[in-house]
Amino acid sequence: MPSYDKTKLWHKSLAANVEDSNAAARERLRSAYERLRERAQPVAEVIARDLPDYTIHDITHLDALWEYADLVAGADYQLTPCEAFVLGGAFLIHDLGMGLAAYPNGLAGLKKLPLWKDTVASVLRKRGQEEVTAADVTDADENAHRDATAEVLRVLHASRAEELALLTWKNGEGDPFHLIEDPELRASFGPLIGRIAHSHWWPVEQLTHEFPTVIGAPGGFPGEWSVDPLKLACIIRGADYCHLDDRRAPAFVRAIQRPSKDSAPHWQFQSKLYQPRLEVDRLVYTAKSAFSPSEAPAWWICYDTLTGLDTELRKVDSILADTKRDRLAARGVAHAEDPSRLAKIIRTDGWYPVDTRIRVTAVANLVQMLGGEQLYGDDIAPPMRELMQNGADAIRARRLLESRADDWGTLTVKHGTDATGPWIEVEDSGVGMSQAVLTSCLLDFGTSFWGSRLMHTELPGLDSKGYNAVGRYGIGFFSAFMWGDKVQVVTQRYDAAKSDTLTLEFTNGLSERPLLRKAVAEEYIQDAGTKVRVWLKDESILSRLLGKNRRDSPLSLMQVCTQIAPCLDVSVVVIEQGAPPTIALSAYDWMTVDEETFCNRLPSTTYWRRKRKQSSAIRFRPPLTLVRDDDERVWGRAAIWPAPMNPGEDVRQGAVVVGGFYATNLNGIMGVLLGRSRTAARDVGIPTIHAAALKRWATEESNLRLAEGHESEFLAEIAQVLRQFDVDVSKYPFVRTKGGWITGEQVAEWATNFKTAYVVLDAVYDNMVREDGEFELNDNVFVVEAGLSPVLARRISASWPISTWPSVANAEQWGEHQFFAITLYGAVVESLAKGWDCSLESVLKENSLSSDDEAFSGEIGVRNGSPVLMEHLTIIRKPDN
Repeated sequence: MPSYDKTKLWHKSLAANVEDSNAAARERLRSAYERLRERAQPVAEVIARDLPDYTIHDITHLDALWEYADLVAGADYQLTPCEAFVLGGAFLIHDLGMGLAAYPNGLAGLKKLPLWKDTVASVLRKRGQEEVTAADVTDADENAHRDATAEVLRVLHASRAEELALLTWKNGEGDPFHLIEDPELRASFGPLIGRIAHSHWWPVEQLTHEFPTVIGAPGGFPGEWSVDPLKLACIIRGADYCHLDDRRAPAFVRAIQRPSKDSAPHWQFQSKLYQPRLEVDRLVYTAKSAFSPSEAPAWWICYDTLTGLDTELRKVDSILADTKRDRLAARGVAHAEDPSRLAKIIRTDGWYPVDTRIRVTAVANLVQMLGGEQLYGDDIAPPMRELMQNGADAIRARRLLESRADDWGTLTVKHGTDATGPWIEVEDSGVGMSQAVLTSCLLDFGTSFWGSRLMHTELPGLDSKGYNAVGRYGIGFFSAFMWGDKVQVVTQRYDAAKSDTLTLEFTNGLSERPLLRKAVAEEYIQDAGTKVRVWLKDESILSRLLGKNRRDSPLSLMQVCTQIAPCLDVSVVVIEQGAPPTIALSAYDWMTVDEETFCNRLPSTTYWRRKRKQSSAIRFRPPLTLVRDDDERVWGRAAIWPAPMNPGEDVRQGAVVVGGFYATNLNGIMGVLLGRSRTAARDVGIPTIHAAALKRWATEESNLRLAEGHESEFLAEIAQVLRQFDVDVSKYPFVRTKGGWITGEQVAEWATNFKTAYVVLDAVYDNMVREDGEFELNDNVFVVEAGLSPVLARRISASWPISTWPSVANAEQWGEHQFFAITLYGAVVESLAKGWDCSLESVLKENSLSSDDEAFSGEIGVRNGSPVLMEHLTIIRKPDN
């Protein structure tokens, strides 16, 4: 049976009275409400079908809000009949948007919304999909669509409520239906009912801005029946939040619906709660039984919910008091300040509710550490990279939103000096930021705007168009404070007027609150976007950035930018103090620019270690080829080319680039491969090219290197790189013997005449020669490089080779010796197996490999007529098969 008509608020506002001079007007409102309730009920009933994980949102919840409004407002609270009708209408429709029935076009209509498509993209990313395209969204599986539908219904339900009081449904014959049948009441109160229903999801602080004045009564009603929207908005949010009792989570319904693991604790705690009572001005909640250790998650959700309710009621009370309105009777929740106090009335059994959540009290210090040197070390370049990357992400977003060309947009990097001191500024022509973004995601350390719910609201449709931001950790901006404490952010949304440009100023680092203000005219950005200026705390920062302590000549600011972002899809312009603008690089030019210019963007290292004789590798620079997959998509521009190691030689290395920005060095490769980031510092990148395409490119590179006629020593180094790409190196000389360098094919041919091979590590052999002099190797001795210089200059994990890049293609056949699959020692074993016509497995069984636990010795050569013995070598014998 309905319970709303038994409440005090109902009786004092809409119930029939014996002596009532306004009976007709009251009856009109009462009848309209009851008819509205009849229409709302079936819409509410199907919410459980569309959102089975959620607690009860049917008509019993909507009716119960009258009871809770009684409790929250108090026995003496007064509503005019018009206010009661508006409040009751808002009760009825505030959650109806959580079901598809609130959308006349159903799921098909919902799927047309940009938010639905964006949410599908978000669901796919949460599953671990690195890049999501528009086609991925369309082709996503049914589970992804279901999850996205549930999330969109939840996110939109409050805003949808604003439309429901005016919405038209039609049956098969085209007959129109409305929730409020009376057209005059629908026109007079429908928009306000929807607005108040919507408001239950707004921040409390928004209420006074949205509902500044009392509204007069419409024609046909007594003039004193005015409506105070602010008062009603405060009541509905209090009543809705307070409705936490077992009626929201009946045990039998829970058994039928079987809510998910994430939702179960919400059902669990509400099913235990009695209806609250009011003591003085506090709501007191009690439970039917204690929470066991297995129910601890539910108890903590209960605690967090009641703490949130307590905060909400306090804020509402403050608004009503400050605006000189009648205050509600409930102004807080008893015992919500401390878990141990709440446990006295909502008991625990077998455990203590001690709040052991990780807390960060010195937030500014943490941000300074993890957003600065503690994350990036003593490298002074990360702020430049992070600011440029943020700008590039913003430009890519604007391209998609405005259907701009793939190469549209410019980053401008400036350096200058003013009265405050030297500064560096990075400006982009991207999407810019609203005040909401500027004051939330930008300042919320560890929270990225890209892919967030706020992005779906601010930039609808972007996610589902295939947008993939490089920035994903929400910490890059804070690296700017490595350079200085004074930082200024000026931003204008791409679709806003210049007069809406905002400026956020930090004057003392992160230790003080920044100042937000309207930008002045001289701060405006020509074509919208964002610019971040950092005043350098001392001149040494610029010196370190430009490398003025280098052995060779320092870099220009333009060179710094091109080495930070060698493969950017956004043009970069540099303006150094007193100089005209200079184009540092153009979008995508890394694929076509001449090789010398391109190589100058690559990281360089001066080698001082191993000396190697002058070779063609020093005099010759290989052609850098585009690395393509089967779909002709470009994944890099590079060549297989081990770095020559001559004393003092300045060598250009290869690099993995993420989003166009340098991330990690590559060994054995000159040029770049595109990749993805694996750490928040973005100093580890993993190439993303598919294994088959990578092997095909590496095979082509192998053929080129063989045709170029290099010395055997250099070809052996190339072979070591090629092994890691699962490329056949049998034609490469990579083994030193009595007669000099021989190829893998020659090893196989040798095996047809010998049954035992001694394998000596090249480092051990070289050391013996260096210490005791040259000697002649025996015919069955092979000197080979047994170690490995991994292609990726940084490893992600010590669990080699499981976490290597590239992955080991034929690792399984090597069993416990997987490491050999990518080394030249393994190539020797393979060649012997081929020459002996044996399986690799059988040869490995006859492999006597010296280790720290066991050593094998043998005679490997002759020096001055005397045998040369080695106590630590590997002996490989032909299987008997």
